[in-house]
Amino acid sequence: MTIILVLGLCAGLYMLWLLFNLAAHALPLYAGLGVCISLLHQGYGFLASISAGFLAGVATLVIGQLLFDFVRSPTLRTAIAILFVIPAAFAGYQLFYGIAGFAISSGITLTLLSVVGGGFIGSSAWKQLVSPSFLTDNPATRSNR
Repeated sequence: MTIILVLGLCAGLYMLWLLFNLAAHALPLYAGLGVCISLLHQGYGFLASISAGFLAGVATLVIGQLLFDFVRSPTLRTAIAILFVIPAAFAGYQLFYGIAGFAISSGITLTLLSVVGGGFIGSSAWKQLVSPSFLTDNPATRSNR
């Protein structure tokens, strides 16, 4: 029984680590899933739906990164970053609500804890987006910015 609890704790902490590190990629994930599910409901096959969803997610990520990298207006950069941060904060809210829901009964405490967790995940996505290594970790390209 103890080993199951330890493995469950490790799995939960690993999920949190993944969420914090992949928070900036929530918008491409939601875009890809949306396209995939939409095409499945319209009668397209699994292969076509999954391929189109994957391409939509990759296109969203690449276009967002290029726009964020090449746009110099602080207002537009902030708007692009907010477009990526909102889905990340929503994903963080849902994750914290689900995990804390095992320990806390429904109520204001669970909601407030989930809002704070979503804020942490959103701020992590913000930090990833405004850091110079969002597009690439190559030091040669960072000096050109």
